[in-house]
Amino acid sequence: FFDTGIRASVLSICGAPRLNGDGYDIFAALGAIGEQTDQNILRIEGTTFYPDLNWPQDGIHIYSLWFKNMNKIFVSKSNPNGIATYGLDKKWTPDSSYSPPWLIRNLQGNDINDIWATGEHHYMAHFNGIHWKNFPEIERFGPLYGMDVKGDIMVAGGYNASLIIAKRK
Repeated sequence: FFDTGIRASVLSICGAPRLNGDGYDIFAALGAIGEQTDQNILRIEGTTFYPDLNWPQDGIHIYSLWFKNMNKIFVSKSNPNGIATYGLDKKWTPDSSYSPPWLIRNLQGNDINDIWATGEHHYMAHFNGIHWKNFPEIERFGPLYGMDVKGDIMVAGGYNASLIIAKRK
């Protein structure tokens, strides 16, 4: 156990093996839902934290992050709701082609062309590397809080113990 000393909550954490095979990259998205606190993404090395990714501190809340390697990091954000990516150019780029109707709380994936997003009102979408596909037929009151993706299976759970299990055909 160790304390970051930052006034915020860890909302999402993700790790992946480094491309060179020398250890892991681990990042944590920090923030607090509904509060004005520190918003940042920290790289974690042992018990040391580094704010390497220069998240813009302009009222944009971070909710989730996912990456397979350092070539591209995906983040769900607010203001406006959507996705931003951080790449080899070391800049944050909003995905202007994707404007979800609801806040995205979770991002998980198998690869950069197989990413799932879930959030408010049972919102669910899938990214195939080129386009996002929404699934409005499952939208209803209440958020989906947790999600995991393994191979062809996506499982999400949320408000009132709702559970969604999706299997790719």
